[in-house]
Amino acid sequence: EQPSSLRPGQGVEAHITLGESTPGLLLPNDAFLNDTGGTWVFVLDEKGRGAERRAVRTGRRSNAQVEVLSGLAPGESVVVSSYARYGEAQRLQFTE
Repeated sequence: EQPSSLRPGQGVEAHITLGESTPGLLLPNDAFLNDTGGTWVFVLDEKGRGAERRAVRTGRRSNAQVEVLSGLAPGESVVVSSYARYGEAQRLQFTE
């Protein structure tokens, strides 16, 4: 039955959880996903001066996040901006 406070054509925002919450490794659903399809990412090195291309396997997605099932360890940093300008590069080198 429709709540009395809701009018026809009016939108409502809802957060639905199906099943139990589970721990996971998450990345923001950002521009890099459009460029790679979620099959690889650029992972920053320890000093943050470069990034290496690495294959990953992604799982569930929402509007805000994507689950990483393999290829990335907790605590590693990933470039999440668009990769379009990097072409087929295997490594990125950052300068100041």
